[in-house]
Amino acid sequence: MSLQYKKIRIFTSENVRWHGKILYNAVIEYVRSLKLAARCIVNRGIAGYYENGEISATNILDLSYHLPVTIELLIPEAELYRMK
Repeated sequence: MSLQYKKIRIFTSENVRWHGKILYNAVIEYVRSLKLAARCIVNRGIAGYYENGEISATNILDLSYHLPVTIELLIPEAELYRMK
């Protein structure tokens, strides 16, 4: 039997916090706490453009500040209901 998965992709930035925790860490901890057969991958971008017109990019003086982050979750379709 093979599992069917759904992908959830969250676009944010590295300095976003949720209840005092960095968002991507909070998402990883939450998914892990559910004990799902899931995968969670966090990618940090080198540049990005936000809805408010702000452009973020790395440069030699500013190695990491407000860079884009993508959080990707692969959740078994049958267990998706457990995500709140």
